[in-house]
Amino acid sequence: MKAVFPIGEKYGVDDGAPALERLSMEIAVESPHPAGDVTAILGLAEKYCHGSQSVRQVVPVTVTASLNGEMVDIANERPGGEQL
Repeated sequence: MKAVFPIGEKYGVDDGAPALERLSMEIAVESPHPAGDVTAILGLAEKYCHGSQSVRQVVPVTVTASLNGEMVDIANERPGGEQL
């Protein structure tokens, strides 16, 4: 699996949160079975793959965080308490 994203955003050099620009997956199979049978099974496996289907569609994301058992608001904080 290969993911491509803007690296400057990931390391805080550029503003914004890093989002994937592209995700590539490669499946390599060796099998004595007929190609049609194998490709049919691979198609079903890809169709029902939670990972690939989740990034193909917009999926709501909810993040909660706790510190020492207490819920904390992390929406606009940087280490040291600096506001984003």
